[in-house]
Amino acid sequence: MSKLKKTIGIVIAAAFLLGCQSSKSKLREQIVLLENEMSAEYDVKKAEKLSFLYQEYIAKFPQDSMVIEYLFKSGEINISLRRGSEALSDFTTLIDKFPQSPHIAEACYYRAYVYEDIIYDIEAAKASYNEFINRFPDHQLVKDAALSIQYLGMSPEEIVASFEQKEDAAE
Repeated sequence: MSKLKKTIGIVIAAAFLLGCQSSKSKLREQIVLLENEMSAEYDVKKAEKLSFLYQEYIAKFPQDSMVIEYLFKSGEINISLRRGSEALSDFTTLIDKFPQSPHIAEACYYRAYVYEDIIYDIEAAKASYNEFINRFPDHQLVKDAALSIQYLGMSPEEIVASFEQKEDAAE
């Protein structure tokens, strides 16, 4: 009787693992399909669905190698959807849990950008831009971060006026 129970247990475990693999494969297929559709034409509804699929995958398969990529992509989509807290969550999770990610520098920069442009928390944006500059001083986005710090809290009109003042002073 114990051999039968053991065999049944193995069969159930195998079926469960196959079901998980099947679920993972189906979810990945849905993501790839939607990513391809989005690359052809941006659509808000599809972006929302893709963001949901990324989060579902991350929640169901937190140890999978694709989680890093999906966290980053989810953050980018949440920026495009103007979902500041969701984007911050994605980038912060990526930064904290996956510090060796190839996207870590961009995630730090985007986190600062979200604070600046979506959440309008100027102090958090300044701190995040400075953190980015200090951590990645040779990154191609450092000049952008420095300019963002310089113009934080200014309206577009104030920024234009500051450019005009610099031009006048140069003449």
